[in-house]
Amino acid sequence: MSDEGVFHFAYGHFVQRPTFERMYANPEYELESGVGLNTVMGNPDLDMEETVTYEFGFQQQIQEDVSLSTSLFFRDIRSLVATDRIIETYSSGTKYAQYVNRSFGEVKGITLSFDKRMANNFSAFVDYTYQIAEGNASDPQSAYNDMTGNNPREPEQQLVPLDWDRRHTLNASVSYAKPGLQGYGATLLGKYGSGLPYSPTDDGIRTGFENDGRRPDYYNMDLNAFKAFPVGGKKILIIATIQNVFDIKNEDRVYGDTGRAGYTIVENNAVEVPEINTLDEVYPDPSQYSRPRLIKLGVSYEF
Repeated sequence: MSDEGVFHFAYGHFVQRPTFERMYANPEYELESGVGLNTVMGNPDLDMEETVTYEFGFQQQIQEDVSLSTSLFFRDIRSLVATDRIIETYSSGTKYAQYVNRSFGEVKGITLSFDKRMANNFSAFVDYTYQIAEGNASDPQSAYNDMTGNNPREPEQQLVPLDWDRRHTLNASVSYAKPGLQGYGATLLGKYGSGLPYSPTDDGIRTGFENDGRRPDYYNMDLNAFKAFPVGGKKILIIATIQNVFDIKNEDRVYGDTGRAGYTIVENNAVEVPEINTLDEVYPDPSQYSRPRLIKLGVSYEF
């Protein structure tokens, strides 16, 4: 401990009102035709969704413009909206699901950061986060979806990875800037993230627990640069932004049978209709990849 170190602690209760879409879904209380479970009803009596957050951290100055910091955090999430209340009607075999406050989850992790503030025209920042986000469902309709269709199953009754459960995240940026009427500068921002979860399937049928598989890792690099030119005592800035500098094809969504965006086992049994499209035009699906390289140029006049 020294006069150049700081501890912090935070504790809070947060509530969020469920969306009106779920409170007043199917306001006419009409059942879909047919027997079985095929309708979801809203619930105007839904309670607030609750989150209790704890955070403890420490920051230490290493040099005048350099610091290290770390934070531990935990979030307990309760009363999330779910659809696991199944109600029998007076019509034999006809049921419906209703939104209720029954889902739960938790998020815990640690963040480590290195920060060099701008000095001598140079700055840098690096932070790493390890996080575990688990719950019994990522989608309020998960329970309803599990119990309907041709292959119904029991809803999850244990903690499973949530859709946004990215275990490892690393961000880094480096900036150089020279101010003035003829100044110039650039910032390079990189990001790495371990793969998000997905649910493996075989012929459309889930083969394990929800979110039991992992997509490929995520990588990205962005560049921002500027150059100033003097004009009558004022200056014009030429600005360039390049997103996804290396044109990396990150797999944002994947096929459930392979865990990859580029190919699926379904393709082996698909029938090609050349008059409409070829299999190469259907698989892979370009919408499953991240945005390709994007370059923006701009001009700014400062006076």
